[in-house]
Amino acid sequence: MFPRSGVPLSESMASISVLSSSCSVAVVSVRERSRRSEKKRRASYTLVIVVVMFAVLWLPVHIHLLLTYFGHVPDTRFYEVSHSA
Repeated sequence: MFPRSGVPLSESMASISVLSSSCSVAVVSVRERSRRSEKKRRASYTLVIVVVMFAVLWLPVHIHLLLTYFGHVPDTRFYEVSHSA
């Protein structure tokens, strides 16, 4: 059976199935892109948290080292306790 275009019906159905499969691939790629962007966002957030925690935890040590290097260690109880540990 030939439709008006002159192409056999089986060939036109094959082209329709190819179009529908390409549409589903497009939908999958959009989902995959959103999933990838979500993973990148989470990775960036985790990296920022790690850097901030590193800075917060090591900042007192570096301040103390700078103070002792330049010879201006205050005579407070905090420095007596932290220096003896």
